[in-house]
Formats: sequence, C-alpha cells, structure tokens
Amino acid sequence: MDLISNTEQWARRGLFNGRQMRDRALYEFNGLLLGLMADRQLRDDEIHFLDLWLVDHTKVHHLWPVSEVAEKVSAVLADGVITEAERADLKKLIDSVVNYDTDFNRSMNALLGICRGLPCDQVLNEQEVVFLKNWLNVHPALLDSYPGKQLGERLMAIMADGQVTQNELEELKAYLYAITGETVEQGVSDGLATTLPIDDSVDLVHQGRSFCFTGTFAFGNRKKCHERTESLGGVPAKSITKALDYLVLGEIVTNAWQYSSHGRKIEKAMNYGGIAIISEERWLSVG
Repeated sequence: MDLISNTEQWARRGLFNGRQMRDRALYEFNGLLLGLMADRQLRDDEIHFLDLWLVDHTKVHHLWPVSEVAEKVSAVLADGVITEAERADLKKLIDSVVNYDTDFNRSMNALLGICRGLPCDQVLNEQEVVFLKNWLNVHPALLDSYPGKQLGERLMAIMADGQVTQNELEELKAYLYAITGETVEQGVSDGLATTLPIDDSVDLVHQGRSFCFTGTFAFGNRKKCHERTESLGGVPAKSITKALDYLVLGEIVTNAWQYSSHGRKIEKAMNYGGIAIISEERWLSVG
C-alpha cells in the first residue's frame, strides 16, 4: 500500500478541519451569550433558542463554558416550566461567563504564545518546564479548561518525583506543538493533520462497540481512556483485529507515524478495511 498517496487522498477530502470548527463554535457561543444579554433580559424564547443552539453543537459540549451552560439550560427546561429563580440563576451564569471572557482570553492568548515560544528552537529543558508550571500557578483560571487543565496535569505528573527525564521533555514538547498547531517535526491528529487517515465524519456509537487506542491522549493515560469507554458501554481493545469497530488516535502523533508503533496499528487498520479511524476530539464529542 502506498501510504503517502493514501493519506494525501484523505487530506483532499477535507476531513481535517475539526479544530477550526471547534474554535468557530466557541466564538459563536460567546457572541450568542452577549446577544442574549444585550438588553439585560432573558426571555423564554431566548432560553429555548440557546437550547436549540446547544442541540446543534453537541461536539463542543465537553468544553468549558459550553459544558456548564448546557447543564444549566437542561436543568432549567427539564420540567417544562421556567421559574423566575431558574431564570435568575441562568442569567447569573451567563453574566459570569461573558464577564470572565475578557481577562480569560488575554491570559489564554499569553499561554498560547508561551506554548509556541518554549519549543521554537526544537529543544525543551527543565528550566522552561519550571517556568511554565510557575506561570500557570499564578493564572489558576486557565487550569479549569483546555489546554491549561491538561498542561497543569502533565506538569504535575512530570515533576511529581522531583526529576524531569528526557522522555518527559520530549512528550511535553510534542504536546506544546499540538496545542499551537505548529508542525516543526510534528503532526497533530485533532483536526489539523493532513497526513493521517482520520475520518471524523463517521457515526460514533459507544454501546457494544470496540475501541482500540494509539498515540498520546490529552484526555489522559490509556487506563482513563479505557474507563471512559466502558462507562459509555463500549469495549476497550488492546490490539487491531478485523472485528474492531474504531481505532482512536491520540492528539499527539509524530509526522513519522508510518514508521512508529502506533503507525503500524494505523496501517493494519487501513489494510483490514471497515475499521473507522477517528481522532481523540471526535471520540470525546459523544458521551
């Protein structure tokens, strides 16, 4: 099989714009909240419109602040009656999200700049890791959402034993590339990669379906991925077989994927046919 030509064909199909779509939805969501509260009122039809928007954008329900607002709207509409107390609570939440956004975005943009600058020389050292950890500690709001939350967890794990190994530095460097979309010796599989045979347009069903995982996941280690799969009724698989339903690619996959261990899994799944190869972002979008 000619892997290069195969992946180029996948790229031409335009299946790799997941991150752009996600960001567009989040920007639209923030604008929608601003529009709803422009007159400082929150009417029933506006709440129902917000609910319809959330129904149409389930792929971003796992992201803050959409997750929190979606949960609140669901609770408000659960019994079919919107009380004044519920309206006031929802207004308070929306106000907090909108007011929080300006300072949060300023800090987030700074974090993305740091993530781009640290590995720009293709080298990451322990002093830079300590700097990033300390910087996040004085910007705790970022630790509640992507990518600050995931970065914080990774940094805690790296420094838990008081030693920073070269492997840990390389993994963190790859993750920084993935966050920013940089491609210096790297590729990412969460919507920007054009060299991986991902098809996020396939239907995703967890109940009774088997999932094999490969690559490095922003969600967590392999055990956490398996636990989430089982909680949704899916079956974790350790290897590629013809009976496998889904192969999930972690967010970080190097551009030499064809020659790596996870690359062999991808190639095997492609050779079998009938196995859906999806990104981590798609896997997280349902459930």
